[in-house]
Amino acid sequence: MDDAYATNWNGTFEWLAFRLDGYDPDSLSGASLEEKNIERTNEYEVGVIVNTMDFSLPPLSEEEQRTLSTQFQEVAPLWSALSSDASGYQYFGPPQGLDWYTLAMNDPAIPDPPSTPFIPSNTSGKQLLVIGSLFESVTPFPFAKDTAALLGAALISVDSDQHAPAAYYDNQCINSVLSEYFLSEAPVANKVC
Repeated sequence: MDDAYATNWNGTFEWLAFRLDGYDPDSLSGASLEEKNIERTNEYEVGVIVNTMDFSLPPLSEEEQRTLSTQFQEVAPLWSALSSDASGYQYFGPPQGLDWYTLAMNDPAIPDPPSTPFIPSNTSGKQLLVIGSLFESVTPFPFAKDTAALLGAALISVDSDQHAPAAYYDNQCINSVLSEYFLSEAPVANKVC
C-alpha cells in the first residue's frame, strides 16, 4: 500500500498477483514473450483443491449467484468495483475452476467431500500453541483467540500488525516462548509479547 500511495507504483501488486497465480515473477523479465522464460507451477490450483477438501458445498445456482453479487455490490461497493472486471462482465453459472466438490462429483474414484464444516480438535493430549498479532488483518486476532479456545491451546498475543509474527524470528519475546515450548515439557502460559 505504501508503494501505491507514495509513489503511484503498482509493481508490488503485480508481483503478488503473479505469485498468487503460480508464476515465478523473476521468469517474466524481458521485453517480449520470446525473451521471457516464463515458469509457472500448479500451486494456485493445488491450493484451491486443498482448501476445499475439509468442506465443499455444492455450487450455487445462477439465481443464488446473482443475488449474492447484488448484495456484495450493495454492502461493499468499493471492493466490488476493485475486484470486478473493468468491462462490467460478470460470470454466472457452473464453476469453471477446480474445487473438491466438482472434482469428486465428476470422478467416482474421488471420495465425496464432507458436507459439514471441519471442526478442529486436539486429541493428542499435548499442549498446542497459537500465536496471533493483535492488529493483523490477514488472519484477524479474534480468529487466534477462537482457535486457542477451541483447541485448549496457550495464546501468545503479539502487540503488532505483522502477519505470521513467529516466522521472522525477530521478536525476542516470541523466540523465548518458542524455545520454552519446544525445549521444555513445562506448560506455556498465555502471554502478551
